[in-house]
Amino acid sequence: MGTLFLFFYLFFCANSSNCELQFLRVIPSQLTPDRLERNIESISRWPQWFHSLKQAEMIHPSKTQQIQPGSTISLAIDPKKGAKKQFKMTLQVKEYIPAKKLTLTLLKDSSGRISRIFDHLEWTIELEPTPEGSLIRGLAIAHTCHWRSRLLGQIATKILMNQVFYPDLIKLSQLRQPFSLDLPSETGLSQI
Repeated sequence: MGTLFLFFYLFFCANSSNCELQFLRVIPSQLTPDRLERNIESISRWPQWFHSLKQAEMIHPSKTQQIQPGSTISLAIDPKKGAKKQFKMTLQVKEYIPAKKLTLTLLKDSSGRISRIFDHLEWTIELEPTPEGSLIRGLAIAHTCHWRSRLLGQIATKILMNQVFYPDLIKLSQLRQPFSLDLPSETGLSQI
C-alpha cells in the first residue's frame, strides 16, 4: 500500500502545474561590498568564483567589458567530465547596481539541459554591508516547464536549485587577490 501511495504522489507531482522555485543562500564575508564588487565587475575574474566556469566573455556591448543592464555575457562551462559535458550559457544582465546588486537572466544554454526543464532562470547576488564586512545573498528563481523539474521541485527543491546556481558565494566571500589594499607611496610615485 505504501509503494502505491508513493507512486501516486510522484505521479501527481510530475503532472502538477508548472511553478516557480526559489533558492536562497546567505554567506557572510569579512570583505566590504566595495572590495567584493571588484570581483563582480570584472567578468574576467568570474571563473574564480563560479562553479565549473572556464571563461566569461562580454558579447554585447562587444567593445566594452563593463557590466550594465542589458549586457549579454557568455559563460563557457567545463565541469571536467569530458568534452560532451561542456556547454555555454548566454546570460543577460537584468539589473546591476555596483557594490549592491547583480541580477542575471539565462537566455540560452547550448546543451539544453537547463532550458529543457526551466523556461525562466535568474540569479541575483546582493551585497549588504555589516560591521564585520558584508552579507552576500544569492537567490536563484526558476520557473518549471517539464515534468522532471516539477517532480524534483516538489521533492528536492534545494538540491535541484543548488545544481543550477553557478555563482559560488563561498569563494566570492573569500576572494582577496589580485587586488592590493596598499596604495603606492608618494615617494614611489615621485621616483617614476
